[in-house]
Amino acid sequence: MAGRIENSAAHKLASQCHKAKQNPEKTLAYLARQPLLKQYSGKLRSLFRNAPAVAKHKKSISDYNWLCDLDEAKGLTLGRTYRNINTCTTFIQYIATSAKDQVADEIKRAKFVSVTSDGTTDASIIEQEIAFVRYSSKGEPVTKFAGLRQPVSPDTTGLFQAIMEALEDVGLNKEELEKKLVGFGCDGASIMVGKKGGVSAYLTRLQPNCITVHCFAHQLEPAFKDEVKENRLYDSCIVLMMGLYYLYHNSPKQRQSLKQSFSSLK
Repeated sequence: MAGRIENSAAHKLASQCHKAKQNPEKTLAYLARQPLLKQYSGKLRSLFRNAPAVAKHKKSISDYNWLCDLDEAKGLTLGRTYRNINTCTTFIQYIATSAKDQVADEIKRAKFVSVTSDGTTDASIIEQEIAFVRYSSKGEPVTKFAGLRQPVSPDTTGLFQAIMEALEDVGLNKEELEKKLVGFGCDGASIMVGKKGGVSAYLTRLQPNCITVHCFAHQLEPAFKDEVKENRLYDSCIVLMMGLYYLYHNSPKQRQSLKQSFSSLK
């Protein structure tokens, strides 16, 4: 009876299923699909590289399409799927999220962090607040970009909220800052370093031991201006340079003419 059962088709099929479950990597189905998966993953790997390259080098999203065309001209096979602007945007978003998660994991393991913040202007001439986080990883100091946010208002509350939103992107909420914050670096503006109403005061309320450091580069600038403010040549140079800057900054036509002039000199 036992021999009949072992030799039956149902028993053989059950034995094959059991072996496949124990060692799935040795099944014919698994081995047959490996070349397909390798080819498919190779296509996606190339597409994943093109998408962040566009973002990192500040190129137009539409450049993603011709980068894919260039890869195919080099002999790579990318197929026709995932070859549109919407997909590129989705790739960039998920890659950025993954990168932030990696930074958040490192910060989570760090015992102490410091925050550096400064104001900047984007391409559309809108004020933005940028935040960096500095911490120690395996005994080495590391500085990572946390985020960029547009303040709701240009006052202390607006700047503080913008900084906090940027820090939360890498896992630094108020509870984490209360435990780990040891320093805050910024320019010397009163709205940032004011002891009662500045951003540093808001952070000190979260962590009383936080030390505010006035950026040395920002200290050097007013010191230099104070030293040469009575020099008429300096004033003339500043007026000239500012005039040239706004001439080309506010006029796309003038910028294009300037680029063409420099190109002709090459």
